[in-house]
Amino acid sequence: MMAETKRRTVVVAMDGSKHSEYAYQWYLENVHKEGDIVLLVHSSDFSFAYPPNSLMMNSNPMVIERIVREFEQKEQKFLTELETLLARNKVDGKVIRVHGHAGEGLIEASNEHGAEFIVTGTRGLGTIRRTILGSVSDYILHHSHVPVLVCRHLDEHSSHVQK
Repeated sequence: MMAETKRRTVVVAMDGSKHSEYAYQWYLENVHKEGDIVLLVHSSDFSFAYPPNSLMMNSNPMVIERIVREFEQKEQKFLTELETLLARNKVDGKVIRVHGHAGEGLIEASNEHGAEFIVTGTRGLGTIRRTILGSVSDYILHHSHVPVLVCRHLDEHSSHVQK
């Protein structure tokens, strides 16, 4: 009798950056197992796309509606690209859109779908910028109840290596 292999659920944070794309590719090439269910999670946070002042300075409802519509079109295009990425790589999974703070949304999606682990990229912010801006990968590391794999993009890594 052949033992049935357990299917793992893996959350991969995708924000459209080269860092998240690298993390996804690294996962596929080094960790992915046949049967894994891959959830590409993208956070749509309107507040980060358009600073609050840009909306408040122009209170014309038609302008605000246009900005929101353009943002939504860009988001839908990106989500479609993620679905295509799964299909192209013949990966069993789906795209999940969360709203609000990316770290919180990723943790929530991970918990909700029973993820075995989370894969994320990192931009490699310096200490000061990370303190001011916050870091999604730091947030995930400190709030996840499952293992987290943080992949640093090769270009970023080489800039931190002392010579």
